[in-house]
Amino acid sequence: MRAEPLLRVEDLAFGYGARIVGSGVGFAVFPGEVLCLLGPNGCGKTTLFKTVLGLLPAKAGRVLVEGRASHTGRGRGSPAASPTCPRRTRPCSPSASARSC
Repeated sequence: MRAEPLLRVEDLAFGYGARIVGSGVGFAVFPGEVLCLLGPNGCGKTTLFKTVLGLLPAKAGRVLVEGRASHTGRGRGSPAASPTCPRRTRPCSPSASARSC
C-alpha cells in the first residue's frame, strides 16, 4: 500500500492578472520522492512554483499538503498562504549531506 502524497496539485491554473500561463496541471509528490521541473525560459516554471507555495493566487484547481487543502485562491498575505518551511539558523557546510541540512 502506497503512502499518501505529501503534496498533491490538482487541475491547477496559474498566471499573472488576467493572463493564464498554465492550466490543467496536476502532480503528486510522495515521501522520499524528488520533483524536478524542466522547461525553456519563460514557460511558467517559476510561476507554477510560486502558485503552489501560495505566493501567487491560483486561477483554478487546488493544492493539498498532507491531504489538507492549502492556500489555493488566497494568495499572498493569507495566514495559510504556504506550507510550513523551517528556516535554517546556521549555514550548511559544503561537505554536509542534504539530509543533515
